[in-house]
Amino acid sequence: MTCAQGAVTWRVAVGFLACVLRTTWGQSTILPAAMDCALAAHTIQVREAASEVFYCPEYFSNRTCCSEAELMFVWEKVEDMLRFIQRVLSDASEEVFEPASLEEGPCKEYHSRLFSSRVSAYQRARHTAEQGARILQDAGLHFLCGACFACAVPLKTSQIDDFVRRALHSVQDTMGAILEAQRTADRAPHAMCALGYVESLHAGVPFPAWGRFAPEMDLLGERSRRRNAWRSQRALGAVLSAWLDRVLALLLELPSALLFQQSLLRLAFFYLERPDSDAHALLHGSVLEGASVAKWPDGMEWGEAAGARGGGPGGPGGPGEPGLDDLCPEGPRRLLLFVPQGLGAEDLRRWREALVVEKEGEEGAWSLLWVASAPGHVEALLSAAVAGGHHGVAEGLHGVAAPAVARRRLVWRRFEVRDGDAFVASICGGRAAWLLVLSELGGRLSPQSPEVPPEAVASLLRRIVEAEEAFPPEESHDRAEGEEVQQKAPVALRGELLDLGPNDDVVGRAMGSVAEDGLNLWGLRPAVPLSRPLPWPSEAFEEYVRAHAAFRESLRLGGEASSSPSGSRVLIYTCTSMSLCGGHGDRLNGMLGAAVVALLSGRFFFIDSQRPVPLSLVLEPQRLDWRLHGTMAALPAAINLNDKLATFEADPGWLLDHRASVLRLVSNQRLTSAALRAAPRRAEAMGLAPQPKLHAHLFHELFRPSTAFRRRLGARGLPATARLIGVHFRAGDQMPAHWRDPPRHALEEIHEFLDCAEELESSLGWNDARVILFADTDLVLGVPRVQALVESGKLLWPARTDSLIHLDRSPATLAVRGLLAVWADWWTLAFDVHALVLCHSGFGATALEVGPPRPAVLGKGCVPAAAAPAELFEKGPSPGSRGGAERPPSLCRKAFGL
Repeated sequence: MTCAQGAVTWRVAVGFLACVLRTTWGQSTILPAAMDCALAAHTIQVREAASEVFYCPEYFSNRTCCSEAELMFVWEKVEDMLRFIQRVLSDASEEVFEPASLEEGPCKEYHSRLFSSRVSAYQRARHTAEQGARILQDAGLHFLCGACFACAVPLKTSQIDDFVRRALHSVQDTMGAILEAQRTADRAPHAMCALGYVESLHAGVPFPAWGRFAPEMDLLGERSRRRNAWRSQRALGAVLSAWLDRVLALLLELPSALLFQQSLLRLAFFYLERPDSDAHALLHGSVLEGASVAKWPDGMEWGEAAGARGGGPGGPGGPGEPGLDDLCPEGPRRLLLFVPQGLGAEDLRRWREALVVEKEGEEGAWSLLWVASAPGHVEALLSAAVAGGHHGVAEGLHGVAAPAVARRRLVWRRFEVRDGDAFVASICGGRAAWLLVLSELGGRLSPQSPEVPPEAVASLLRRIVEAEEAFPPEESHDRAEGEEVQQKAPVALRGELLDLGPNDDVVGRAMGSVAEDGLNLWGLRPAVPLSRPLPWPSEAFEEYVRAHAAFRESLRLGGEASSSPSGSRVLIYTCTSMSLCGGHGDRLNGMLGAAVVALLSGRFFFIDSQRPVPLSLVLEPQRLDWRLHGTMAALPAAINLNDKLATFEADPGWLLDHRASVLRLVSNQRLTSAALRAAPRRAEAMGLAPQPKLHAHLFHELFRPSTAFRRRLGARGLPATARLIGVHFRAGDQMPAHWRDPPRHALEEIHEFLDCAEELESSLGWNDARVILFADTDLVLGVPRVQALVESGKLLWPARTDSLIHLDRSPATLAVRGLLAVWADWWTLAFDVHALVLCHSGFGATALEVGPPRPAVLGKGCVPAAAAPAELFEKGPSPGSRGGAERPPSLCRKAFGL
C-alpha cells in the first residue's frame, strides 16, 4: 500500500535504487558533505536504521545523528509532497480534452494542431511526471537516511547519488524535448494564422542550456559556512524540502502549463468573435480601427505622460503641490520612532505613555513622529490619541485625523522601514533628526542584552534636551551644496550613551560589524547625513544594458556568451502555473527586488512569467528585454523566497554570491533594501545608491504598456483638467465568485475613506477635485453615499463587474476579461491621480512608490502615507551579511564625532 492510497504507516525499501551504477557523474554530490551523517562529529547507536513508518536501505548502519522527531518531521514533508503530486495528476485526469469549435478556413488545420499537440504533449509529460514521482519518493528516502544514518558500505552512497542524478537528468531531458516539440507545433504556417497568446508563450530567448541542470541540494545561508549548524529539525527539513520543491517543479509545471494553455486557447477562440472586448485585445493583440490608443514614446517617463493629461509640470504631484517634505516633524528637536510589526499591543502602549509626555509647543519638547506599518499599530496609536486629548495623533475627529495634525505625529508605510537614515532623508531632506528604532533596543538584539525600559529612554531624551550641544543650529538646513549636516551627542552624555549598550563581545556575536556602535545598538541616535542621489541612469547601468543586449543576442543564436563583459551569470524571476506569485504588489516587489539582486551580483536579469498569461501581453520590455521562456522544463539552481524576507535578510550575501551560473528565483518580497545594505560599494558603483526612487527608475527601464494595454488606457476617459484623488478600498471577501480572500475592510468603512478624501481635498485647497474609486467589490455601489456621489459626478467608478479580479486567485475565464482593466486601475493610481487614499495593500503602495511624489494618506485613520525609499547611502553590512572588504568605518561613531 502506498501513501497515495492513504496508508498511515508503511515500510519502503529502495527497489530500483539497488541497481548500482559504478560510473561517476561529477565532482559534487546531491547531498552536501556537510549533511552526510557518515561525516558527522557525533553519532549515537540505535536499534535499527528506521523510524516508525519506514526502513532505511540495508547499506545504512544503526548509528544516527538525528532524533526520531527530525526523521518524522522530514518524512511527513516527503509524504505530503507525494500526495500533492498524486492529487494534481488525478485532478488533471478528469480534464476534458475537446478542442474548441473551429471555423473552416486555411488556418483550421493549424488551430486544430494547437489543441491536439497539447493533448499528446500533456500525456507524455504526465507519464514522465509519474515516473519522476517514484524517483522522488525513493531518492527522498535515500537522502533522508544519508543525512541521519551513517552509511556502512563504502562508495554505496556515491553510486546511488550517481543513479539519482542520471534519473533526474533523464526526466529533465524528456520534459525539455516535450516542450521543444510543442514549440515547433506552435509555429504558424502563415502570419494570418498566428495567435498573439501562442506567440507570447515563446517570446524572448530560450532558457540557457548550460544552466538547465543543477540537482545538488543547497544549504541555506550561513549554514553552508558553519559545520553541522543545519542540524536541527527545522533546518534539516528546510534543506530537504527546498530540494524536493525544485524536483516537484520539474515534474508538475510542464503538464500543468499544458492543461492551462488548453483552457486559454479555448478562450482565445471564443473571443476571436468578440473583437471589441478586452480579452480579444489581450489574447490576440489586435486593436479596433479608430480605437483610442495611448501613445508612449520611447524613453518617456510615465510622469511626463501623466503631465500631458493636465497634471501640471512633471505630472501629478509636480512642483507647487504639497509633498513628502510635509511629513517631517516641525521644530528643532525631531524624533522619529520606528515601530516594528512584531511589537505587542501592551509594549506599544508602554512606549507611547513613556514618550508622549509633553504638550506640543512646550519649550524643550521633542517633535515626535511615529512610523508604523502594521494597521493594528496605527489604529492603536489613533485610539490612544483620541482618548488622551492633546497628547495624541488625531485630536477630536472621531478616529479620523486632520492631515495637518497627523503629519506631525504619525505616518504609515506599507512595508516596515529597514533603513531609518534613508527614510529621514526622504522626508526631511537635510534637516537634522534623531531616530528611535524600537527593534534595535537592548534585549531584542541578544538574549544576553538587558531589556531597555521605555522610561529609561524617555529620561535620556529629557537629558539630551537639557544639554547645550544636543543639536546644531537650525540654519544648517541652508548649508552649501555638498556640505553635510554633522550632529553630535552632548559631550557630557557620550560616554554614558555608549555604556548603555551591552559589552563588545556580546554585541559582536549579535551584530557583527556594528559591534563598536554602542549607541546605535540601543536604537537611539541622530540620523546619519546622506549624500545627494546620483544621476540616473548611471554609466555603469548603461553599460549593463548594452552588455545585456549582446548577451541576449548570443542566447538567441544559441551561444553561451562566455565572453560577455559580466560573464555568463543569469538570474530569472519566475512565475509559473505552480508558483504562488501574488497580486500586483507582490509581483512588482518580487520582480524589482530580483532585478536589484541581479544588478548587484553581476547577473543578467530575465523574467519568465506565464501566469495567468505571459507578462509581455500586458507589460512589454522597455530598454532591457527581459523576456525568456523554457524555465518550466529545467532543473536549475533555484531559490524560493515567497514569504521568506527574514531568511534573505539574515544572510543576503548567500544569494548575492551564489556560485550557480543560472539562478531561478521565486519571490514576492522586497529584497532591495537588504541587498543594497549587503553590497554598498557594488550598489554605488552601479548607480543604485544613493537612489531614493530606485524602484521607480527600474520600473521605467524594464516596462512599458503593451498595445492591448495602451488600448485599455486610452479608453479610460479620465477628466482632462480636474484634480483627481485616487481611493483604493479593499474589502477582501466580498467577491467569492471571482476569488477568495481574507476579509480586509467592512463595507461600512468606505465612509472613513471618503471622509479622508474630503479632508485631504480641503487641506490641499483644491475644493473642485474629483474622487476616482478603485475597489475590489461592486457592492460599494450599493452604499447610498457612494450612489449620491456618482450621480453628482463627484465620484468616478471606472470598473466593470467582470474587471474585478485578482491576478493570482481568479479563474482563467475571469482573468482574461478583467486583466487589462485591473492593470489600468493600478496604472491610474500610479501615474494619473494627484493624491492617494490607500488601504493596507501592496496594490496601492507600489503605485505610490513607482509613481511621482504626491500627497498620500492611509484611509483608515487618514494617517499620512510615505513611499518606500531605497537605500540612499553606503552603509555598513546588515547583521547577517558578510563583512570583509564591504565593511566601512563605523557611521555611528562618525555621526557622534567619536
